[in-house]
Amino acid sequence: KFSPDGSRLVGLSYSHEVTVWEVDRWTIVRRIPAAECADWQSVLDFAPDGLALVTGHFDHHLRALDLASGDTIFDVPEAHPEPITCVAWSPNGSIIASGSGFSGGPIRLWEATSGKAIGMLEGHTSWISHLIFSADSRRLYSASADQTIRIWDIEHRRCRAILRGSNDEIWGL
Repeated sequence: KFSPDGSRLVGLSYSHEVTVWEVDRWTIVRRIPAAECADWQSVLDFAPDGLALVTGHFDHHLRALDLASGDTIFDVPEAHPEPITCVAWSPNGSIIASGSGFSGGPIRLWEATSGKAIGMLEGHTSWISHLIFSADSRRLYSASADQTIRIWDIEHRRCRAILRGSNDEIWGL
């Protein structure tokens, strides 16, 4: 995945390592080993400034990492009762959203600086496959195996619309 400004690229390998490259020189600027990061079924997203990374894990952990130092900003050990399947960092930098699988459950919202839980969005009836914020951070869009896309009002923590029409699981936005 590319950082918001396009200056960095991050990759997650099967050997559990996150590698961060500077795009202009294609040099590695950070390697984050498995013990600090992920299993192969992790998901990740950059902070809007590109200086941090959030990772969601099959072992239910939600972690934020400082890319300059490699230090953990926060680690939420049981962020969801099931494996985390998607994460998204809001463009204004204040909120991280996470979804899980496989029986459904709420989308959870986290304070981006501390990892403190700040709310839930309930409605999907199967696992959440993808999350993306609107450019103004006021809405969150979620795709699910329940064959719907939902549009959420972040401030009021409610669903504004449900888009139907797919005959199968929706895996991306």
